[in-house]
Amino acid sequence: LDGNVTIQLGNTLFKLHRSRLVMNSAWFASYFEDENTKQRQIHCIKMKGARAKDFEVLLDMMDDAIDYIYEPPPFSIVAAVLRAASTLSFDKYAAFAEKATTRMWPAALEELTPERIPHAAETVFLLRAHPITDCHAVLKRALYELVRAPNFGQGIDGLSIGMHDFMRIVMAHGQLSQLWRENAVAASNMFVCPQAAGDEGGGTEAAVSCVTRDPAKYAEVHTRLVHQSGVYEEYNSDVLCGLQALVDASWKAEGFCDACVDLRRRAWS
Repeated sequence: LDGNVTIQLGNTLFKLHRSRLVMNSAWFASYFEDENTKQRQIHCIKMKGARAKDFEVLLDMMDDAIDYIYEPPPFSIVAAVLRAASTLSFDKYAAFAEKATTRMWPAALEELTPERIPHAAETVFLLRAHPITDCHAVLKRALYELVRAPNFGQGIDGLSIGMHDFMRIVMAHGQLSQLWRENAVAASNMFVCPQAAGDEGGGTEAAVSCVTRDPAKYAEVHTRLVHQSGVYEEYNSDVLCGLQALVDASWKAEGFCDACVDLRRRAWS
């Protein structure tokens, strides 16, 4: 018989239908197959990671699942469902939470914008405890969010990430900062006008008129586009978006030939 069963998680009691639990959870299906559990009036669940608040959110989602087709749930709900569903083997809901988490953290570089995504530290914590299929891609995006955040995002979500992840962030920040300095501090000598390179006779008309042929003018334009515009300071910690800002700068309008503009865009992309 189905009937009602009482589930206890921590200090919270839940009155539920056994058949619903068995149908949705492999863990509960196995639990209720045990003859020793059938006569218990209260089923006290003691599993590491099983929390009453998370389980309550999961039950609410099971009741109102249709609502989330039209409006994606916020991070707090996704995180609670992922914790509860993965711990207690509610596989369909764990899969839903995985997909929702992946959508929150797009890994494609072209989808990276200066707009910050909240809950980065919480996401790192969550996925270290409850890995998902696309864990590497999501963590990479969340960790970059911490790389570009003030104080590496420590304390923003009321959390401080583990030392291993913190050291990865510090190292990545250092490497990206060096890359930013190499490309943005001053007019770079590593970019030689392709049309003028090796041309003893002065090159084509476009190459001759290219601003890079005049070191003083080159430095002046670089200072105006990168420093006076605020690009260097704005993207000092957000180097990937900073490189895109360099790509988008008006180099051609400032006298760079097409070949030089293309060379820079390919290097910074």
